[in-house]
Amino acid sequence: MVVRRSRMPAPVSSELRASVASGSRRAVRWPSAGWTVERIATVAALGFPIAIAGITLARAALYPTLWAPPASALAIGAAYAFGVPLHLRHVWYTIHGARPPAALATLAGLGLLTLGGGLAHGPVALALMPLLLVSILILVPWRLGGFLYAVVLVTVEFVIAPTRTPSYSIFSALWGSAILFVPVWLASAVATLHANRAELRDRAVLRERLRIDRQIRERLTPALERIVDQGVIAATTVSRDPVASAGEVEGVIAESRTALTDARRLVAGFKESSIRAELQAGLAILDAAGIVARVVLGDDAVLASADESSRRELRSAIASILRSGPGAWAIELSASGPGAVRVRIGLDETPPARGG
Repeated sequence: MVVRRSRMPAPVSSELRASVASGSRRAVRWPSAGWTVERIATVAALGFPIAIAGITLARAALYPTLWAPPASALAIGAAYAFGVPLHLRHVWYTIHGARPPAALATLAGLGLLTLGGGLAHGPVALALMPLLLVSILILVPWRLGGFLYAVVLVTVEFVIAPTRTPSYSIFSALWGSAILFVPVWLASAVATLHANRAELRDRAVLRERLRIDRQIRERLTPALERIVDQGVIAATTVSRDPVASAGEVEGVIAESRTALTDARRLVAGFKESSIRAELQAGLAILDAAGIVARVVLGDDAVLASADESSRRELRSAIASILRSGPGAWAIELSASGPGAVRVRIGLDETPPARGG
C-alpha cells in the first residue's frame, strides 16, 4: 500500500508566474445565462431606491396633507434629484466589491442634504432618511455604522421632523431601510462568492502549471545539458580527429532521440485523461482551498485507469470534500474491476508522524 500526501512545488519560472498573474487579475464575470440570483439582487438593489423615491414623490404630489402640502413634492423631488444618485453610487460600488472613491465625503454630502434639508422642510428628511441609513450601513464599519444609524434615526424622528405617530414613523424608516439594504447585501455577498471562486480557480491553475513546469525541467533539462556537453566535445574533437569525432556525433544523435522520446511521452502524459490527471487536478484545488488530503493507493496501477465513471466518481468526491470545508481528509483509491477504480473518502484519523 502506498501513502502519499498532496504537496505542490515551489515556483520555478518567472515567465510562468507573470503569465498566470496577468490572467488572475482579470475581472470576475458573472454568468450570462438566465435571471440568476445575482442579477435579480442587483436589479433590486438599484431599482428599489428609484421605486421608493417615485412612490414617495407621487404620494406627496397626489395626496397632500397639513404636514406635507403640495409644495412638499417640489422640495422632495429636488432632494431626490441630488440624494438618489449619491446613494446609487454607493450601492453600485458595494455590489461590485469595491469602496467608492470619496466614500466618506459623499456620505457626508448625503447626510447634510438629509438633515439640512429636513431642517428647512421636515418631509425632506423623512424621504431621504432610508437612503442615508443604508449608505451608512454599507460604507461605515458595523459598530460605528450601527451607532450612526441609531443617532440619525432618533435625530430625524424626534428632533428634525417629529410626527404625531413616532412609533409608526420609526417602523416605516426601519422597514424602508431593510427593503433597501437586503438586496445590496445579497448582491454583495454573491459578488464576493464569485470572486472567491475565481481566486480559488486561479490558484489551482497556477499550482498545476507550476507542477508541469517543474516536471518538464526535471525531465528535459538534464538531457538537454548532456546534448550540449556532448556537442561541445564533438566540436572540439572534429578539428583534431574527424574520424574519432564520429562516435561523439553519434552519441549526440542518440541522446537527442532519447530526449525527444521522453518529451513526447511527457506531453502525452499531460494530454491523457486518467485517474492520475484527475487526482492531480483535484489535489491542486484542495491545496489551494487550504484542505489537506492524504492519498491512499491500494496499487499504483489504479492511477493509469481511464474509466469515465471512476473519474466522475473522483470528481464528485473532491467536490464533496470542498463542500465539507477545511480539515484533514483521506482519499482511498482501489481497484474494483477491470479498469475501474473505487473511490472512498473520509476524515484522516492517521496521527502525524513525530520526529525523533
